[in-house]
Amino acid sequence: MPPHNPINDLLWALRPHLNHPLNPHPSPPRPPRPSPQVRLYVFEAVFFCAVDMSLGNVAVTALLTFLVNRALTWFRAAWGEDNLSRKTLVDRHFLI
Repeated sequence: MPPHNPINDLLWALRPHLNHPLNPHPSPPRPPRPSPQVRLYVFEAVFFCAVDMSLGNVAVTALLTFLVNRALTWFRAAWGEDNLSRKTLVDRHFLI
């Protein structure tokens, strides 16, 4: 088949053909977004570094980072369970 001829198609200009091979200015590819788990690991590392720089004690910093990690894990589990319960219309007490 011959290539598409934009002259014969009046709607050609209205369609988003940003990555078309004939486009002289293609849009750059979007960078991949990190997953929420990777974001949490980065947050823990930055939190550890910030608290360690302010306190100067690695043991206390590790304990605080552990406690923050446990609090975030508990919050994510509770919020996820409530979210699942609300979206499936099942009481949270019946979730396994």
